[in-house]
Amino acid sequence: MKATSIYNLTDLMEPGHLPCITVYEKTHRGYPGNQQDSVRFRKLVKEAETALMERYPDRDPRPLLNPLQALAEDHDFWNQGHEGLAVFVSPDLFRVYSLNREVPEGTVVSERFHLKPLIRLVQSADRYQVLCLSRDSARLFEGNRDGLEPITLSPDIPSSNDQALQQGNGAADDRLEHVPSHRRHANEVPSHSQRRYGTDLNDIENDATRFFRTVDRAILEKYSKPSGLPLVLVALAENQELFRNLTHNSALIGQGVVADPQALSVQELRESAWSVAAMHYKNRMAELVASFEEARARGHATADLSEGMKAALLGQVRTLLLDADRVVPGQLDSATGVIRFLERDDSQAGDLLEDLAERVLADRGEVIVVPTGSMPTSSGLAAIYRY
Repeated sequence: MKATSIYNLTDLMEPGHLPCITVYEKTHRGYPGNQQDSVRFRKLVKEAETALMERYPDRDPRPLLNPLQALAEDHDFWNQGHEGLAVFVSPDLFRVYSLNREVPEGTVVSERFHLKPLIRLVQSADRYQVLCLSRDSARLFEGNRDGLEPITLSPDIPSSNDQALQQGNGAADDRLEHVPSHRRHANEVPSHSQRRYGTDLNDIENDATRFFRTVDRAILEKYSKPSGLPLVLVALAENQELFRNLTHNSALIGQGVVADPQALSVQELRESAWSVAAMHYKNRMAELVASFEEARARGHATADLSEGMKAALLGQVRTLLLDADRVVPGQLDSATGVIRFLERDDSQAGDLLEDLAERVLADRGEVIVVPTGSMPTSSGLAAIYRY
C-alpha cells in the first residue's frame, strides 16, 4: 500500500468504535536507514498487541492487528522514504499517513486516537498544495516552505487524459457539452463551456476541457475541501487560462506558476510554488492578526491560557493561533478545565498549548500554527471566540 498525506485531524476525532490504536514511527528517506524501519515497526506493533491484551482482555485482537502486520510485511511500502509515519487503527478505520517531519515514536491504545504529536505539523499555516497540470496529465503535491511531497491520487481520479476517457468519471455531462446543438433535445440549455468555446473546437481542445473539468471536480471534493489548503496551479499559460475559466475550486490561488510542470525538478517545483504560496500566507497572517486585535478590543478574544482553556472547554473558541516554537509544560484536568503549570523536565508534564489546540479542534474550531515572529502575543496563543 501507499501512505497518504494527512489533511486535518477532525475526522480522526469523530466518535467511533473502541479500541483505537495509534502508532508513530521515525522513518528514513533512503538506504541504509530505511532497511530497519520495518523491523522497528514490528516491535511497535508488538507493543500495541501487549497493550491491547492488557486493556481489552476479552476482545479478539486479530482484526485490529492484521492490517498492522500486513503493513509490516509490505516491502514496497517500506521502500518509500519519509521522515515519519503515523498509523491509526480501530474496528472501522485503518489509515496510514506519511509525514515530512519526525514525530515522537511509540504506540497508544485508548478510547480515542492520540493526535497531539500531529497538531503542530498538520495545522501549520504554511502548508499548501500544488496541482501540476498539462493537457494529458495531472499530479498533486502537498508541502510547506521546507519541502514538497507527492500525493497518491485516489484510484477514481484520473492522472491522465486517456485514463479520464477510459473511466468516464463524470464525463458524460462534458461530452454532451460538445454535441452539436441540432442533435440536442429541444429543452437542453447549452452549458457554460458550450457557450464559451462553441462546438467547432477540435477534438484535442474538447478532450482537454473534459479532462480539466474531471480533474477540477476530483481535486475539489477529494483534496481541497477536506484539507482547506490553498492550491497553486503549475501549468503552461494556455492551460492556466483554460483551467481557471472552468474551475469551481475557491482554494485556487489567483496567481500560478506559468511553466511546463514536467520540465521542473521537485526542488524547482517547490521553490516556484512557495514563491506564490508565500504571498498568500503573508496576506492570510495579516488578516488573522488584524481579526484577533479587533476581537480583543471588543472582549471577544484572549491571550491568556487559563481563559482560553475555559473557553475551549465550552466550545467557544472559533480560531486559535498557536506559536510554532512555544511549549507550556503542565497538566490539564479534563473534568474541571483546571490547568497546573509544571517544570519542563517533569515526567508528568505535557504541553498545555497542544491540549488547548486539541480541545479547539474537537469542537470544529480552527487551529493555525504560526512562527513566533508572526504571533500577535507573547503568551504562545491568541484565541478568538465564536461569540
